[in-house]
Parts: sequence; structure tokens; C-alpha cells
Amino acid sequence: MDVGVIGGGPSGCATALTLRHWGHSVTVIEQTGYEKPRIGEILPPSVRDPLVQLGAWEPFVAGKPLPSPGFQSVWGGDDCQEKDFIFHPHGSGWHLDRASFDAMLAQTAQEAGANVLRGTRVISARAHGADGWMLALESRGGRLRCRARFIVDATGRASSFACQQGAVRKSWDHLVAATALFTGGGDGGTVGHRALVEAVEGGWWYSALLPDRRMVVALMTDADSYAAGCHASEDHWHRELAATRRTRSRVNGWSLLGVPRVVSANTSRLDRFAGDHWLAVGDAAMAFDPLSAQGVHKALDSGIQAGQCIHRQLGNEKTALKDYALRLENHFSRYLKARTYYYARERRWPQSPFWARRIGPILASWEAGPLKRRGG
Repeated sequence: MDVGVIGGGPSGCATALTLRHWGHSVTVIEQTGYEKPRIGEILPPSVRDPLVQLGAWEPFVAGKPLPSPGFQSVWGGDDCQEKDFIFHPHGSGWHLDRASFDAMLAQTAQEAGANVLRGTRVISARAHGADGWMLALESRGGRLRCRARFIVDATGRASSFACQQGAVRKSWDHLVAATALFTGGGDGGTVGHRALVEAVEGGWWYSALLPDRRMVVALMTDADSYAAGCHASEDHWHRELAATRRTRSRVNGWSLLGVPRVVSANTSRLDRFAGDHWLAVGDAAMAFDPLSAQGVHKALDSGIQAGQCIHRQLGNEKTALKDYALRLENHFSRYLKARTYYYARERRWPQSPFWARRIGPILASWEAGPLKRRGG
């Protein structure tokens, strides 16, 4: 094959779809079968543009996503502010069931001619001279080998392939998302169809309906603070939720499904986005704070850019990878400035460790001392 894409999330599938547009042979290697729940989120109306470009808009609409007229925020003060999508040329935004959305993108890539290997993992990747890479794969059906001229790392924040090639993951904070699902609340009641962001002393909360009449509720805070809180009380997450105002009122009459799941939500990136016959895409290249609300949209755009870059690279354009890396560098720089601006707007708890870390000595540049680690 021309390209092997490790990871079948939005960025990986967008890369595969873009490459298929140019006629390249592509294999997407995804560890799961898209059967497990994935954290949902709200998509802005502008997501229509990349979905149309990828040929995935009609399958997306056919999945009956839940329209969202906008979102609410309690940030920088006690008043609840609203932002409507009513004036956007594409209309409403969308509440997303991520597992269904990712599965839809994988199916769309497969129908476009990509080979999608579900339930398959990469055991090893070995450079194979001018031919690119030799991959050893394992699935329920056994083991196999395949050769790829080019590899795309779409493994999310783990950046597993890139780190194996010597790239280093750098983090700007230790933000985590402690996320839970609720059910049994009917059509939403007081929740409505708007996502809510509510700042609190120890971080901020996010809540939104999902298309199947469930609700996702997440506490965004620093890993050390959350660990200390859980050590002090097994009910730490519930105690923090009870201390909120609007988020707490949203879950009245709803039932919690299981226990909160904690995942990394930090700002991080690779020290280099590409190498000899490979590049990283989406969160594997650079991951943004969920406050940016750029998760899936960024992943789709990143995949399109990566696919275009690889097409140029396979066509022997020597500057393709450098141009791709420069574009990502500029994007990350703009993101850091926006992140600084939005966190600095909340100044009600200057003594709180969470807010002091963000509005104290603001991270104004990459050289401000990012944390370094290897292995994702």
C-alpha cells in the first residue's frame, strides 16, 4: 500500500479519505471495533465544510445527530451567557455520539476504497529502506505483515508511533477530564439542547446532551488536584458536582451510569511533527484544551492537510513535510494565545492552584518551560 494510517479516529479517517481522493492505496489500522462508548461533544456549524469535502456529510446527517442551537457559559462572573448559532450560514451545531461518528467515518473511508482493519493493532514497525515501512499486525484472525511507503500516526495523545521514532511529547499542563454519563432524564427538560461550561474554583464543568437522550458531564481540573481530592474522599467527583449551581441543576432527575472516567485533556504537542516517511496528525501531533471546542473539527482539518501533504510527498515534492510542519507550528502558536486569553478572563479565584497556574505567570511562549516526556 501507499500509506498505512495507525488509528481510525476522525483525523486518521480524514487522512485516508483525502488520500483516496487522490487515488492512493490506504490501510487504516484501528484497535477497536468502535463498539465502546467514546466521550461525546458538540460540533460547531462550520464542521459541515470538512465533512462535505470528505464526502461524509450525507452519512453524518443520516445518523440523525442532535441539533444544538448554541451553548451557555458561566465564566468570569456569576451570570450565564449564551451564544447562538442562529446567524451562522450553516445553521445549528450538533451534539455528537463519538462512537457512532467515528464508526461512520471509518465506513465512509472503506466505501471510498480504503482498507479498514478493525480490531487490529500494530506489533512492530520496521524501516524498510526506500520502500518505507514493514508493519507486523495482530488481530483476532491472526497475524499479518504489510508494507507501506508512508506511515501516519493518528494514535491520539499517545503518539505511539512518533515517539518510537524518537519524537518527544511536550506538555503545557496536567489537565484531566473526569467524565460521567447520565440517563433517564427524558428529552432534556431544563437541560435543553445547549452545552454548558461552568467555571468553579477547582477548574470547570462541561455538560451536554447526547443523541440517545443521555447526558455527558465532565469536570476539567488538574491531575494532582483531582488525585488529592479522590484520596481525601471517594465521593470527590460528586461533592464537586454538588457544589456547582447550574451543572447540578441539570442532572436533577437523571441517573448516573457507572463511575467517572478520567482521561488526559492537557495541552501538548510533539517536538517534531514529521520524519522520514511518516507524519503525525490530529491529537497525535498536537492536542488542545477542551475549552477551545476544536476537538473533532481540528481533527478533520488536520487529516485533510495531512492527506494533501502526503500526496505531495509521494509525488516527490521536497518541501511538503516542511510546509506541513510550519502550518502546524503556526496553528499551535495561535492556539496558545487564544488559550491564554480565555483563561485570563476568569479571575474570581486567583488563589486557587488551578487558576493561579493559568493566570499567574501566563504561558506566553513555547520556551516558557514545557514539561518533557518520552513515549506519549
